[in-house]
Amino acid sequence: VSNELLARWEATEDLARGLGPWLAQIGLAKYSEALLEWCQAMGAATPDEIAENATDAAAAIENGSIEERSRIEEVLRNAAPGELSGQTLEQPLRLTGHVRGRRRGE
Repeated sequence: VSNELLARWEATEDLARGLGPWLAQIGLAKYSEALLEWCQAMGAATPDEIAENATDAAAAIENGSIEERSRIEEVLRNAAPGELSGQTLEQPLRLTGHVRGRRRGE
């Protein structure tokens, strides 16, 4: 599971707590405060709702550059591509093995 999906899951569960990390994963971290204000004003409660209203969200958080607004809109629209689902296992996974690393140049 990618960090982006985990962050989106958290934002779906609790937008106020998870929005910042999710936006960081999709490259829009600097807009987290403005987007949270927009979400509260518009009643958007999940990343899916943000994606559905990407045009309005982008216009609200970026009022300067048209190119940047278009980029934000595209990122938001594509950042929540489908329904999330999860499964709780009866027995937790037990991972074993060794982590091996190399120093640069080796």
